[in-house]
Amino acid sequence: MAMRVSFWQLNGEATVLEVMPDITGRELKERIKESQLWDDELTRKTTRVDILVGSRWLMTDETAADAGLSPASDVTVVFKQNAVACSQKREFDQFGDELDLHSMFVIEIPSSATEIAEHAFGQCHRLARVSIPGSVTQIGNGAFEECRSLASVTIPDSVTQIGDCAFAGCSSLANVTIPDSVTQIGNGAFDGCSSLASVTIPDSVTQIGCAFEGCRSLANVTIPDSVTQIRDCAFEKCSSLASVTIPDSVTQIGDRAFEECSSLASVTIPDSVTQIGNRAFAGCSSLASVTIPDSVTQIGNRAFAGCSSLASVTIPDSVTQIGNRAFVGCSSLANVTIPDSVTQIGDRAFDGCSSLASVTIPHSVTQIGDCAFEGCRSLANVTIPDSVTQIRDCAFEECSSLASVTIFDSVTQIGDRAFEECSSLASVTIPDSVTQIGNRAFAGCSSLASVTIPDSVTQIGNRAFAGCSSLASVTIPDSVTQIGNRAFAGCSSLANVTIPDSVTQIGNGAFDGCSSLASVTIPDSVTQIGDCAFEGCRSLANVTIPDSVDPDLTLVVPSRRRLNIADWRGCKQIQATNM
Repeated sequence: MAMRVSFWQLNGEATVLEVMPDITGRELKERIKESQLWDDELTRKTTRVDILVGSRWLMTDETAADAGLSPASDVTVVFKQNAVACSQKREFDQFGDELDLHSMFVIEIPSSATEIAEHAFGQCHRLARVSIPGSVTQIGNGAFEECRSLASVTIPDSVTQIGDCAFAGCSSLANVTIPDSVTQIGNGAFDGCSSLASVTIPDSVTQIGCAFEGCRSLANVTIPDSVTQIRDCAFEKCSSLASVTIPDSVTQIGDRAFEECSSLASVTIPDSVTQIGNRAFAGCSSLASVTIPDSVTQIGNRAFAGCSSLASVTIPDSVTQIGNRAFVGCSSLANVTIPDSVTQIGDRAFDGCSSLASVTIPHSVTQIGDCAFEGCRSLANVTIPDSVTQIRDCAFEECSSLASVTIFDSVTQIGDRAFEECSSLASVTIPDSVTQIGNRAFAGCSSLASVTIPDSVTQIGNRAFAGCSSLASVTIPDSVTQIGNRAFAGCSSLANVTIPDSVTQIGNGAFDGCSSLASVTIPDSVTQIGDCAFEGCRSLANVTIPDSVDPDLTLVVPSRRRLNIADWRGCKQIQATNM
């Protein structure tokens, strides 16, 4: 069977070139270029080129260009028979590299076709129009993926399924109507269709997958009552989406469903929803308010992270857990009431909520996660309920307006950096239940004037009170065995300190920079004084080192200090000096 190449003219006439069926694509291109069947006048009038291979028709823009046709010609690809078989990727591969099918302009699929196979026209970057006949019931995965010039497509009522990534990356596609016959829209079906401004989802659809991610021009969408689940990243990065109506039929909002919808100003979550997924509304920087219905039991990790315009949120009594970073970076959030149903506040749940002025933590909460309220610079007061046993690391770090905090007897541990840089914190009472004060627990609390450490504490962590420049007095109980490195470094107002007989070790730089410290008594229990333990204690006139301390010491004297013989009185065991 011969292969025919037809060049169509404006008057409907065609010039035909016949070649043998075993010809390769490269040989076909050479025959077209060598043929003298037409002249320049004919070339200007040519509107379409059809290549018939057996019973299948193929055409490419490159073939037309090689034949001398203008790229502006209204070039068409026509599948005359058996469109499904012809659209298989393996058959495309047979000719694709040589005829460059990626350059097709227009496709007309015959009425005999019932399915557009997977990746049938994928990456046809020049394809501008396609007409899908009413005989087609399924559009395969990636069927038109990366057809970047495709501006419009009509999906007929016969189609029931749009495959995964079917139109993904069709960046010129502006409008699409999905007919009532469609029951399933595949994951990534319209992913990256950045020009898609509107879409109508019919009542026949029950589930929306990751279908519209990256549709940056999509301004409005109505989700029909038939949908029960908005799946993961369904509308992620739809940055023009200003409003969305979620029907009562929806029970679950998936992970990242509306993440980075930066124009989304309001959303109503219906009573049917039981779960708000991780990062569901993260990065919705225009979202000003949200009401979470009583049906929701869990707010996912980062669910509203980065919603910088969110001023208020109502958390219902049904919620038992606030996920990690659930409201991190909600810098406009001024007030939040946590209901009695909540038992756990996740790590960094309200981190960076710089406008949060008050928060009520109910007695139902047993755990406040790491850095849960870090950076809440407007938070003035907080009461930690008696149900909490541990204040985790950096729980209230950098809460610079926090003036007072009440810690109940239930707390046994104050974590590392728990109140670091709370520069307005003037006083704190540590209950008898606490056994450990973590590293940097109160570091940088520059307004803290006094602190009482209870008898239950055995260890004061490294830098626990470093930089507490207003701290004038501190009582260290007999239970403490170790004073951590730089525990009181920079406490420039600390005038007196009594180290009890229980202490065996004074850490490196423990009192470094305590410029007001006039006297200190080191008990016989101490066996080790760390490097630079009292460096910069400019007011320290007397110090007694007990016999228990290792006598092999190096005394460092400032180079400009003038020393007299009397200064060395009592130093009976000095073995060497270096002046």
